[in-house]
Amino acid sequence: MSAPALVRSILADGIVPADDSERAELEAVGAIARGDARVAAPDIDVLASALLRRLAEAEADIARYERAWDLERLALDTRYRTLLEGPRSHEAMLRSAIATLAAQADFGPAKSRRVGFGTYGRRTVPAKVTIADAAALLAWARDHLPAAVRQTVKEDVPHKRVAAHLDATGELPPGCEYTPAHEECYAKADPIIGGTR
Repeated sequence: MSAPALVRSILADGIVPADDSERAELEAVGAIARGDARVAAPDIDVLASALLRRLAEAEADIARYERAWDLERLALDTRYRTLLEGPRSHEAMLRSAIATLAAQADFGPAKSRRVGFGTYGRRTVPAKVTIADAAALLAWARDHLPAAVRQTVKEDVPHKRVAAHLDATGELPPGCEYTPAHEECYAKADPIIGGTR
């Protein structure tokens, strides 16, 4: 029986330890030699088992850190969601008050006015069609607007074709919702930078 061959490393050339701790770990299980020394090639199954145990430990560390990270994100989300409730409610109240003023103001043809701390006014929001039930729309389009049905990986009806059909015929297909054009009031405050405007 011949002596086992001595090698620098039994790992593929592309596997290089990232740092000294990884090198020490591979040296400890006999996968690579220390310094310029040579190691006897170990039994592959024994080495694989040793590396698999270390892999399981690394995966457990990753899982533990990911759980801790998730819990910390949840705690931060909860904290800031609670902190944001007051300012968001305050913002909504202020936008509502400014919208009330915009609804009463006479802006002339401009429809808005720049004032000391921002701009407020009214604007026209165009009508739009929203596809609420794609399956119902697709079933209708196969019979009534087959040119609009396109085959991709899945069958669908493009939003633009539905809007064009509504404009041309006045018919709103099943599965769609229509929001008419309307005027809305808006407010855009100038940003506060460094505590001043």
